[in-house]
Amino acid sequence: MRLFVTTAAVLLAFSVSARADGAAPRIIQAAASPSAKTVRLICRPMFHEGTLIKSTDCRTQEEWDRLRRDAEREISDFQNLSYR
Repeated sequence: MRLFVTTAAVLLAFSVSARADGAAPRIIQAAASPSAKTVRLICRPMFHEGTLIKSTDCRTQEEWDRLRRDAEREISDFQNLSYR
């Protein structure tokens, strides 16, 4: 039971986009200069349990993918600790 509660807490802590109102991510296109490659930012509203202030987290798709992979790897490593 303790492992289940801890795993659930880890999953909740590493959720990348916890949206309470179901808002879709915003996409912002920004270019530093006319010759620079256009950077596509995806902004997701972030809500933290127990806070009244909502914040927005803007990152590129590669950064969102890396965060998701890192969270999945950490959860997998944590779950595999019990098998050792």
